[in-house]
Amino acid sequence: MANARVSFREATAVAIHPITGDPIFCFARPSDPLPERYRRLGYEKRQFHTLHELRRWCASKGLTNDVTDYDQPHEGFMEEAQRQQEEADRKWQESYARERALAAKAMGVGQHKVRIG
Repeated sequence: MANARVSFREATAVAIHPITGDPIFCFARPSDPLPERYRRLGYEKRQFHTLHELRRWCASKGLTNDVTDYDQPHEGFMEEAQRQQEEADRKWQESYARERALAAKAMGVGQHKVRIG
């Protein structure tokens, strides 16, 4: 399903100059019309309805797309995410323990010996 077609409203849209091929990413939503200032300069709206179309076009222009190039899960993705979460938890626990020790020291807790008897 990685290359399924998407609807008109979900497709990626760019404005492309027909002579130079320069792209402008000017759409808040793909269903938005091409802004008049770009239309006057000769730009045309192009939509990509599949991931394959978008990747092929980006590759031909030497562009990268954060979503298609970097946000895709890879083999070992879940294990790496789990390891990162465990590391973050361990660092937080160490930091919390240090803060509690400093607070206890500042309040004088545990520094006086009390004789009972």
